[in-house]
Amino acid sequence: MILLDYDPTSGTALISTGKARCGQLEVRHVAVPRPPVAPPAVVDVIRSPNGGVALVGASPTSEEEIVLDNADQAIEGEISRGRLRGVVCNREVDIKVYAPYRGPALALVPVRRIGKMPKAAVRLLVYRPALP
Repeated sequence: MILLDYDPTSGTALISTGKARCGQLEVRHVAVPRPPVAPPAVVDVIRSPNGGVALVGASPTSEEEIVLDNADQAIEGEISRGRLRGVVCNREVDIKVYAPYRGPALALVPVRRIGKMPKAAVRLLVYRPALP
């Protein structure tokens, strides 16, 4: 599993639960102890019979690696003026994003359940190719 983000005030983490599909990465909030490495990180989650959770085998990763691992399912497009316009699964998408950059990108949108593409994305996993 991939730990995308951790909130120390509530003790919850945003963890991906599977592979990406059509530009969307399924995630869920899970109450976990503080991770040993800074997110994003690849972790193994162990659940005990009494409801406890432990993170083991944590290794750091980057958002770019996550997107490149799922590149065949990522949104191929361009971010400009706060909008991500691109193509995924032979469909055009136009999503409002809060990303501070512009230019071509491969992107994944974390969602609770994979289905209809959201109209806006607060969190976005992006790989920006280096163009000459």
